[in-house]
Amino acid sequence: MIRFASSGEKNGVLKVHNVCFPSEAKALLRLFNICFPGEEDFAEYFFKYWYSFENTLVDEENGVIRGLAMMYPYYIEGVGEVTYLYSVGTSPEFRGRGVCKGILEYSHKIDLEKGRKASILIPGGKDLFDFYKKLGYEVSSCIDEREFTVLSENTSFKLKECTPKELEAFYKSHFKGRKAVRRNEKYFYDQIKLFNSFGGECLGLYDSDKLLSYGFYSCENGVLKFDEILGENCDVLASEVLKKNGLSRCKGRTDGSSVPIGMAYYYGKKFDFYMNLMFN
Repeated sequence: MIRFASSGEKNGVLKVHNVCFPSEAKALLRLFNICFPGEEDFAEYFFKYWYSFENTLVDEENGVIRGLAMMYPYYIEGVGEVTYLYSVGTSPEFRGRGVCKGILEYSHKIDLEKGRKASILIPGGKDLFDFYKKLGYEVSSCIDEREFTVLSENTSFKLKECTPKELEAFYKSHFKGRKAVRRNEKYFYDQIKLFNSFGGECLGLYDSDKLLSYGFYSCENGVLKFDEILGENCDVLASEVLKKNGLSRCKGRTDGSSVPIGMAYYYGKKFDFYMNLMFN
């Protein structure tokens, strides 16, 4: 039976989440600079601030939760409402029985009833792109992955922390006329809080009071990575952050078209769009 989770099943769903993603802790350490070994720390943080049983589908058999998927409503500029599926997983002993397929099909039915344009998700690994492709999903969102080094020349631009309000305005302007997942001030507040909670940071490059570019980055064991870096003069921003951390090179994700990151199950007209920083 597939249904939405009840308020009394939070611990049960959390247990399934931990079983389904034994390797997610390492990915989250790389992406969000989580400083603790094991996935439970992020899961605890996630369930404390973002978990909602009203948005969580579970597959239950004889009182046992076999799998789950969290359905979060998002809006894509120029498209309309979509559902972002997060933490889609099946307990190991029930894999190969169509549990995941059943949950996805159930979520698609709900989406159609609500008039949503697509179901979107970010696969947790390259092999999962093939898995979701078999279930009707298509690559719909891409990024570029760049390498940055310290620049020799000095700059008059300033490096400082960004406010959620500044980030909202910058993001909206950066993607004006393009299809991208909508972000508001609260979204950026939550992202800054998440990165700061696990040792990461969001910094912007400013020309006087004008924000030129921003980057959410993490740094662990001498390896710095921008989970997202957008705007003009990204090379300068990355260089200044590298200097701040005493490093010489790093990698970063920015908007582009070379590396698939997201997939969509369309309910009508197909579209490409930008997505990132969605618990991935």
